[in-house]
Amino acid sequence: MKQWCLLILSVVLLPSLVCADTAKAKLSSQPAQDSSKNATVEAARLRKEFVKRYEISLLKSGYDVYLGIQGKDNTVLYFRSRIIDRPFADQIINDAALFKTLRNLGFKMLILTDGFNKLWSLKVN
Repeated sequence: MKQWCLLILSVVLLPSLVCADTAKAKLSSQPAQDSSKNATVEAARLRKEFVKRYEISLLKSGYDVYLGIQGKDNTVLYFRSRIIDRPFADQIINDAALFKTLRNLGFKMLILTDGFNKLWSLKVN
């Protein structure tokens, strides 16, 4: 089960990593005269776009998940699914590629929940 989940997450994350690198390049290529507010709005938009693509990728891979963003400037990734249990949360927590992608996009926190009584809250930085 553990190897299967890691394989699926790796396959799903490959397009996401490309998206994160593209997003980082877009952010770094903005002219210096842009205000920080415009940069913040653009970064929040890129995070929202990433979450939408990531959720679609997971759904196409057979995962029944709901992803959302919360917090100021969309910096909290909210991951809700019935399949979240301790082993699954452990895989996510130890997925260096996922955390690198989230850091590159400017996420500050990841929340995993089964929607009932299990919840993990992790700082991305």
